[in-house]
Amino acid sequence: MRKRLTFANVASFVALFVALSTGGSYAATTLLGANSVGTTQLKANAVTTAKIAKHAVTTAKLARGTVVDGAVAAIGLVKITTVTVAGTVGASAGVSANATCPKGQSVVGGGANLSNKNEQLLGDTYPSAANIWTVDVFASAAGAGSFTVYAICVPTFS
Repeated sequence: MRKRLTFANVASFVALFVALSTGGSYAATTLLGANSVGTTQLKANAVTTAKIAKHAVTTAKLARGTVVDGAVAAIGLVKITTVTVAGTVGASAGVSANATCPKGQSVVGGGANLSNKNEQLLGDTYPSAANIWTVDVFASAAGAGSFTVYAICVPTFS
């Protein structure tokens, strides 16, 4: 081997450096323009879950109704149902009452409306099961009367 650089060595090194540094960027910018890769360029099943970056696909990027396999956020809540049940509380007493969602729906909220707000007290209001909203109402000696339990129900997605 020679200890001195020759013109051929320098020229081949420069050519190799130029080819490696600009060839890829030239192909990326010239051969593939913006938005040039679409469904016709992709092979079947080329994009898999493992190849999609975390949080790359958000609900804002999905068209309404495109995801139906339990994705409530993507399609929106299809149907909200409000179930009401009338209850009665006696004087100086307490009672519990339940509003139950229809089959296939889950409770996501609820409450009560008291007929005599000055003499009735709403003790607790809570989901007592996946599809049941429960309220506890107490009345003073003059507080006997009716009340209404409300349950807000949405479709159950598995």
